[in-house]
Amino acid sequence: VDPLVELSAFADGYFGWAVKNPTHYRVLAARALIDFPGSAVLSGRAAGFRAEMAGLFAAAAAQGLLRPCDPELVHLQARALSYGLARMCVDDHLRAH
Repeated sequence: VDPLVELSAFADGYFGWAVKNPTHYRVLAARALIDFPGSAVLSGRAAGFRAEMAGLFAAAAAQGLLRPCDPELVHLQARALSYGLARMCVDDHLRAH
């Protein structure tokens, strides 16, 4: 399986869920509103998603599908971009575009 295809599916799912569930997205994104670390379900699922994504970035790098890079840094950058884009959409910053 192509790790870039799987990463794209992750991104599509994350963004699509955020746009369709803006209130849930805002609550989960604002960690001060919930006891995220105290929730085994939330923190466990988030850790699982991060681990799976990290593995996919590492696999993509190992298969030569990424330019020479630090896969962990690319993973962080992709998470930041996904979060920022979803947040901008949910907060209606992209209406004019």
